[in-house]
Amino acid sequence: MTKTIKGYVEHVDTTVVAGWAYDETDEATSLRVEIHQDGLCIKSTHTKIERNDVTRSHPLAVNCGFKIRIEHELYCSIMDGSASIWACPENRPPEKLTIVSTSHRKVGLSARVRNKFGAIVGQGEGWLGRKYIGGKDVSRKIIEEKKLPNFIEEKHELVNHDIKITSAISEEASTIMPYTASTSSSFHIDGKHFGYIDRASQNCLDGWLLSTHSKAAPFVLADGIPAIRSEWPLTRRDVINETGVQKRSGFHFEYNVLAGSTVELMAFDGKSIVELSQQAATAAPEETTQWSMAQLIADSVKPDAVAVTCWEGSHNPIGRAKVLYDVVNGKRPVWLFCYLFDEFGGKLWAPLAGSGIRIVAIPWHERDAYHKMFQTYGIKFPTVWMCKPRYPTLLLGANIAAADARLILDFDDNEEHFSMSEGSSGKVYGRDTLGAVRHSIQNIEARTAASNSLAEDFKAEIVRHARRAAIIPHKRRSKSNSNAIVIGFVGTVRPHKRILEAAQAIRIASMIENIPIEFHVHGDIKPDAYRESLNQNKALTFGTVLAEELDATLQTFDIVLTGFPSQNDEDEPIIRYQITSKIGDALSNGLPVLVPKTRSVEDLDDIPGVFLFTAEDFVEVLHRAKRYGKKTKLPKAFTFEGAYRGFQEAEASAPKDASCLQRFVSHQPKKAGKSIVLIWKQPDAGLYGRRVDQLARAIKIAHPDVNVRVVEMLSDSTKAGLLVQAPRFTSDASQILELSDRKLAGTAASPEGAIYDQIRIGKDADAATAMSEYLWQRGLSTDNTLIITFPEFSLLNQIAPVIRFFPLIADIVDNQISWGNKDSLGRVAAQYAWLMRDSIRIVFNSQVNHDFFVDSGLIAASKQKDVTVIPNWYIPSPAVTHGVARRPQVRGGMVNVIYSGNLNDRIDWDLLSRVAGASDKINLHIVGAAARAGDKISELTSHTNVYYHGPLDERRLCELLAEMHFAIMPHVRDNVSTFMNPLKILMYSAYGLKTISTSVPGLNNVEGLVAVDKPSEFIAEVERWVEEFQSGRMEPYKVDNDIPAYAKSYVDLVSEVMLSKLKN
Repeated sequence: MTKTIKGYVEHVDTTVVAGWAYDETDEATSLRVEIHQDGLCIKSTHTKIERNDVTRSHPLAVNCGFKIRIEHELYCSIMDGSASIWACPENRPPEKLTIVSTSHRKVGLSARVRNKFGAIVGQGEGWLGRKYIGGKDVSRKIIEEKKLPNFIEEKHELVNHDIKITSAISEEASTIMPYTASTSSSFHIDGKHFGYIDRASQNCLDGWLLSTHSKAAPFVLADGIPAIRSEWPLTRRDVINETGVQKRSGFHFEYNVLAGSTVELMAFDGKSIVELSQQAATAAPEETTQWSMAQLIADSVKPDAVAVTCWEGSHNPIGRAKVLYDVVNGKRPVWLFCYLFDEFGGKLWAPLAGSGIRIVAIPWHERDAYHKMFQTYGIKFPTVWMCKPRYPTLLLGANIAAADARLILDFDDNEEHFSMSEGSSGKVYGRDTLGAVRHSIQNIEARTAASNSLAEDFKAEIVRHARRAAIIPHKRRSKSNSNAIVIGFVGTVRPHKRILEAAQAIRIASMIENIPIEFHVHGDIKPDAYRESLNQNKALTFGTVLAEELDATLQTFDIVLTGFPSQNDEDEPIIRYQITSKIGDALSNGLPVLVPKTRSVEDLDDIPGVFLFTAEDFVEVLHRAKRYGKKTKLPKAFTFEGAYRGFQEAEASAPKDASCLQRFVSHQPKKAGKSIVLIWKQPDAGLYGRRVDQLARAIKIAHPDVNVRVVEMLSDSTKAGLLVQAPRFTSDASQILELSDRKLAGTAASPEGAIYDQIRIGKDADAATAMSEYLWQRGLSTDNTLIITFPEFSLLNQIAPVIRFFPLIADIVDNQISWGNKDSLGRVAAQYAWLMRDSIRIVFNSQVNHDFFVDSGLIAASKQKDVTVIPNWYIPSPAVTHGVARRPQVRGGMVNVIYSGNLNDRIDWDLLSRVAGASDKINLHIVGAAARAGDKISELTSHTNVYYHGPLDERRLCELLAEMHFAIMPHVRDNVSTFMNPLKILMYSAYGLKTISTSVPGLNNVEGLVAVDKPSEFIAEVERWVEEFQSGRMEPYKVDNDIPAYAKSYVDLVSEVMLSKLKN
């Protein structure tokens, strides 16, 4: 049977199958596309997506593109050939579609298949071992050498093999698209880890990892910050088939970055970090706008930066704004801002999709979040060029303009007339807001306009619809009659533009002139009945033309038509001012252009190649245009240079004052002075006097005028767990919840004045939005706020995109890598890796911890200059009274000994029990949470001289310390204690208590501390101290009430960063 289906599957990855198809025998009917597996249809859709690249060469009456969402397992089935994609015409058998491109899995070649290769496609690279493209073995098409790795199953080692691949093209697909490998992917083979990125789009990544290390876990940095791992490990049949290793190795990460951003795959096994692969993120099919927050922040503060605003970006109003952007682009930093309204499509206007311009397109219903973001990150431009005077244009301008910004208003149409249309009724861009717009724009005297009539009526400098001269190659024709004259229109096609009347006039002219004339209409044509009417009048209709395709499309024309004259009086308010951008497009491409004659274009009549016409003289003017044998040129006013001079003149006349827009700013942020925000890793800040509390206390003492805030995050699930634990005496949950309520009420503060806040979130995914709102509500911006983070905690990965642009200090308290398991290790490593790169300064609380990070590769050599070790210190709280010197009284011969701390980890319980039994003159006091050590506590309290007080906050603990004679710290040496710098010993010392400790790493040199190596020595020392207290021979020592040296060092570091990075 003869095949009648034309089309291909052009994209297959772990989430989507996409391509195009049409039936040559029935081009007016859409096709059903199905995915078949085991003889059954399991997924289907219809061809309903516009594909201008296809219809440009073969006009169709229907859309021919398709996209089907799939799951990971179905992707694997398509890749191994057990599932296939079929086009299904009505009343005829389905036809299988050829796959010409995939997001290929890259799996190591086993010894069995070293000489089979797949294809490399797109912006990433990949190959499939024995998998083929389109049923063809493409391995013979090998061009350039590249060293790639191979996993040898028999030895479980990673060995390099030289395999040279840059382009692999199937015979069947070679005329469709070339496959070019990216050189961005890299591998690190160290004998333990081997992994690969299959696909890295701008919002997710798929890949796999094999390792000989049981704890090895993957993590991903997307544009330098941690990605969120949603799945690991997944079964990967393709990897198992190619390597023979029966292990689940697949993973899926999610993030949101700019297309082209670097996405890095790394592995961490608890000891060392290994960089496995990296790729440039490819644009997601549904994404149409691209912008970098970092670049936006950097550009907005430049003194010559320009922001262009437009009220709507989903349809043609943004076309004029794009002209203004182009006028400035290349000369000064410029960004384009617009809103997106659902009623116009809710996504960027198709001709600008993928144009690569710096554009921030804001969904209207999300505008408040964006406005607050602009304020938080200090995004305020010194010049704002506002395109089209409508309420949303002014609202947007108000939220990105600096207080002393120069404001310029641009006119290119009769916006008041359009605002009063029936479609705008009741809308924020319609009649209801006209009064507010009129009142505000009367104070904006610097103006530009696209046409002479607009410039005259609104007293504006002329800035034409400027263009850059096109590079004109030999014309590419796509017409049915090679002798025909081609007249072309490109733009948004609606009945009021009278393109149908133009088609009828062209048919009449063809008969009068007795020459074949074709009329090609390109653009968004609505309604569908209008397209049918155009086709009935012999017009050839095509889809929307993208910005990068415009010149190529125009060069298929002989003459450009910009519209057709209206003879209706109701159209006069529009045509009085309207001037089309297609005049510049035609002239820049060397083409004559037919322009309806109106007041707005009368001054263009003497420009060579511009032919003004009326409905009455159209045939005569068309005759002159087709006989015009010269190449047209852009007049100076239509060039970017000429238009830029008009902008400069308008800008020079604008005062440095944006106060007329202040009424449009609905959310006025608080004014905050210099601020320091300490983000604590768990919901117990302010409870125990931990390092975060000590730092807040020290900074506030040194800088009482600085706004110091300690903030933590609490999710609903964490709170639910606390509520379950709260009734237990061994848990600190009830105290955490009580303090949490005070933080939420705004009544939690230290005696020195540091404020304690808590952010409540429903689920982890809400963390970024909640943090943004927290910062904005308190006026905390990148200009006035330094953030100090205390990793690791899971929500820090979620809020990383929010805080990354603030000046950051990372305080690595303890080492949570040592606590991690395979499930958490990747997340922890990703967080540390990000902070080691982005933080201005990195502070460790112990040298052992610092050395581990250096040895593991987490700290690059280039960052060593920013790293310092500042051990813990303790400053007593003013809320607790303590003596300068102590002489404890022994009552009844009993000596009070205390240990306080987290009892769930690192405790030598046997040693504690031996202390309790060392003497009948000891009262052993134990303080701390022991939710996971209940049995140990029960066993210990079987001694009648052991008193368990449960967890106590800092104030109550310090009051208890006043009754103690000495303290002990019986810690075991393990992965937890090795990296700690015990603060409790410093607290004991501050209250005049000497301490006996086991010899563990990280101990400060503290007066009154005795560290011993063996349990027997520990007990002997306890017995000696008890006897000395009983005999009165234990000498007290003077307590130093000065600010500790380590606290001063940290405050000096913070002061240095504040001075260099904060503006306010």
